Amino acid sequence: MGPIVNKFYGITEKIIQAGYRVHDELGSGFLERVYESALCSDLAGMGMGFERQKTPEVFYRGNVVGAYVADLVAEGAVVVVIKAVKAIVAEHRAQCLQYLKCLHLPVGLITHIGAKFKVRRFLSNQPMEG
Repeated sequence: MGPIVNKFYGITEKIIQAGYRVHDELGSGFLERVYESALCSDLAGMGMGFERQKTPEVFYRGNVVGAYVADLVAEGAVVVVIKAVKAIVAEHRAQCLQYLKCLHLPVGLITHIGAKFKVRRFLSNQPMEG
């Protein structure tokens, strides 16, 4: 693991553990917003700081041309994208990478709550296994 991964490993592991707990208790089939609320409840119970529905602006040549809405930013460092879909696809990965870029953050997670809980870690523009 590189220095950035090591620095944020503890935070991402806590988020992943919380994701497993949420999936184990709620199962699949709910809207992403329900999982977001449950995950935030779990993170708050662990004393982890987070912001919900963070809205970074998108700039083009110095002008604001739009905004994203990131599900969750934990500890001011990790973007968490929550998906309740059949599978994570290229568009979801691109979305996570754009959040990292717009928010100027180093680490992102895509949590997939389907029949099984899955998670992918991203470091800036480099997907990592996880």
